[in-house]
Amino acid sequence: MSRETLHYPSAYWGKLWRHDASARRLKLHSHDELEMNLVINGKAVYLIDGVLVPLREGQILWLFPEEQHVLVERESAFRMWIGVFKPKLVARVGRSLKKKGLTAKRNEQPITRFLSKKSNDSSLDLLEYLYGRQHCLSWFNDGLSFLLGRLWLETLDAREMDAFERVHPAVEKAARFLQSNPEIKSLSEIAAASGLNRWNLSALFKEQMGMPITTYRQRLAIERFLEIYGKGERWNVTEAAFEAGFGSYPQFHRCFRRFMGAGPRRFLKRRSRRAADLA
Repeated sequence: MSRETLHYPSAYWGKLWRHDASARRLKLHSHDELEMNLVINGKAVYLIDGVLVPLREGQILWLFPEEQHVLVERESAFRMWIGVFKPKLVARVGRSLKKKGLTAKRNEQPITRFLSKKSNDSSLDLLEYLYGRQHCLSWFNDGLSFLLGRLWLETLDAREMDAFERVHPAVEKAARFLQSNPEIKSLSEIAAASGLNRWNLSALFKEQMGMPITTYRQRLAIERFLEIYGKGERWNVTEAAFEAGFGSYPQFHRCFRRFMGAGPRRFLKRRSRRAADLA
């Protein structure tokens, strides 16, 4: 887990760029800036403070300064706009809008919505227009201010969405079954709970969630480990890993490093140090 420093000229109030599947993969991180993601096309999956969040076309997602996040899965066609906004700009726009939430440091659940087609199309046009005019500092900064306020209001106006919205009912059933029954490892049992056969479920799950069922189950186990371990007051790392459902420590270590970008002890040490710094 790391605190990332974003690099752009200090006179700018933020930065805009397009992200696609060719971009390098980052490790779990956070940064001082508020971040906005607006999906252009394709599918991906974020891990945000231990919660998996699928991304789809037309979806907007906000990442706040104390929210640890990493894009863990993305298909080859995935593209999105990323905007980051300095704390002073966020505070100023928040005061101007007189709307709660924009200046938060983190949230209990990720803030994400599907924009209406009209709102999404106009937001994409605005992002494209601003991106092409970054050479003009004062104009770009004013544009960032307008963009931040407008996208936040669009988000507040959009209908709240469930994490599994726009997912096939069988995929939703399978995902919820895995969440509620962590001890179940048989694909046949998972398929039976979903109402599909194992082959159809496997293909549909990977298409809609952006990952195989096995990977999703492993990620849930990592989430359970982090919840069980907590601050390390009741369980040590190995005990918490077995309690979370891993069959061996090497298996747990491989999965943890793959999903979290560091080994478990190193990750937990950094998390404790960061919590102490924030206390």
